[in-house]
Amino acid sequence: MWARKTAPRKVNSPVLLTGLATCAKCGSGLILRTGKSGRYRYYTCSTQARKGKSVCKGQSLPMAELDDLISNVATEAIINREHCEGVLLELAERNDARDFEARRRSNELAREKSDADSAVARLYRMVETGMADLDDPEFVARFKRVKDERDIIAAKLDRLAVLKSERISVTPDQLNEFAEFLSARITTGPMTFRKSYLRAFIDEVRVDGDRIEIIPRFEAA
Repeated sequence: MWARKTAPRKVNSPVLLTGLATCAKCGSGLILRTGKSGRYRYYTCSTQARKGKSVCKGQSLPMAELDDLISNVATEAIINREHCEGVLLELAERNDARDFEARRRSNELAREKSDADSAVARLYRMVETGMADLDDPEFVARFKRVKDERDIIAAKLDRLAVLKSERISVTPDQLNEFAEFLSARITTGPMTFRKSYLRAFIDEVRVDGDRIEIIPRFEAA
């Protein structure tokens, strides 16, 4: 079977399918060709362009048509109900995992704060009963250290409470809005984004006249 031929320089090409689209007849990549002083843009077999039709009969097809076709097919395949439900499920599972860890840490800190409160209370009682003197530098330093430790634990508990209130929640309507936004980016967004996103899911686009075969990346191996 023929091997794919993708020049390294084409990875950063402003042409959407350069490096992805190949000629089904010879395996060479499709490149940009223009006509009518640049008014028309086509994908053309690079072997045919370099060596002529005697080497590969190749093909040429309007760039806009192939770009739109691949973008639309990719959008429909990637952004669908099952995909959206999968994203929601993954978010819910992540939230559950974070909530479990937050509860565990919160319980742990609550026990530590209870111990710290008891330690502070004991030091107060020592002062009240005359067992300790606030003029004693060592006792004052110990008292301050215990109170600081308690305040740090309390601050951590407060932070956990804030994080819990900021728990990520994505509704189906919000996800649908994001899907519409992503769809627009794939079909009409910046070229660098469109190329990167297509390459995340597509390994190759084989062109054989009117027959277009899209090879998903997970089948590349």
